[in-house]
Amino acid sequence: MNTKATPWNRAWLLWLAGLALFSAQASAQNSIDNFEVSQQGGKTVVRITTKEPLKSVPPNFSVATPARIAFDFPNTANALGRSNQDIGQGDLRSMNVVQGADRTRLVLNLRRAVGHEATLEGNTLVITLAEPAVASTTPGGVAHFSEGKADVKHAVRDI
Repeated sequence: MNTKATPWNRAWLLWLAGLALFSAQASAQNSIDNFEVSQQGGKTVVRITTKEPLKSVPPNFSVATPARIAFDFPNTANALGRSNQDIGQGDLRSMNVVQGADRTRLVLNLRRAVGHEATLEGNTLVITLAEPAVASTTPGGVAHFSEGKADVKHAVRDI
């Protein structure tokens, strides 16, 4: 058996590699085509437009440190022409898009951990970043959980 690389073998290998690349791109039936950020009523709203409407909100999760929210788009390619962008609006610092074999992950890098709500509007995923909850206290600055008096003498004896 001849193991020497001939021009024919090289051409065959290049054709197979091209076919594999084409197959990987063809399996990604959808694509992320546009990414917009706006401020609406003091909230940051992210709009991600896809070529085809999504069937449901993509699986997502958040991380507190460093503060991030990630969305996994199955069988979707990145057609934005970029993989990262500085944003600097509200709590959103930047975004990253990483394409893998069977999904594309969009990561929102935040200034601080915030909640989010995601909804679908046709072929647009709308992500609204919630404002962080503000702790409230009573006017005296101390929160009272009970108005009763504790019987310290009996509480210590019972321990």
